[in-house]
Amino acid sequence: MTTESPPAGGSTETSERVAMRTLNERRRRVVRSVVAVVAVMIAMVILSIMNRDAASIRSCEERMEYARDVLQSRLDKGQPDPTEMPVSGDASEVAIRLRNHVHFNAFYGEQKASATHVGVCCCRRPHSRLFRDGIRHVVVFDAERDRYELLRLTEADFARQAESLRLHVELGE
Repeated sequence: MTTESPPAGGSTETSERVAMRTLNERRRRVVRSVVAVVAVMIAMVILSIMNRDAASIRSCEERMEYARDVLQSRLDKGQPDPTEMPVSGDASEVAIRLRNHVHFNAFYGEQKASATHVGVCCCRRPHSRLFRDGIRHVVVFDAERDRYELLRLTEADFARQAESLRLHVELGE
């Protein structure tokens, strides 16, 4: 029995194929790793933007609830309707942030005699939300119930209702 040695060219060709397969596997691993890192980064950016938007909306809602509560308290005590945000004498952090944040309808006291719902104040600018319409918080006086209410409106709903609420704010500021 004699054994023949493989031709010298076959061994080189086999080693080249093995080297190419190894190189291709490494490339695929690198590409998969890069794709995974990019996907995780995109997900983190989206989550951080959504978290920022939610925090901004919560903060605004707290300020507007404060405004509603102050206005309701004044009404319950029989005090006259204010012609400016009634927090002007309040030095709390919420009051200070509220003054710079809202558009106040100084004429709502006169307007509420002729309408059932009158806008008292609203966010100067809509709060943006990723993949959805921006929203605004609006404090409305409900003359039928003699109560102040806080509404959360999308920018499209606000645009439709702004005239009836008598709030004249530039949309999309």
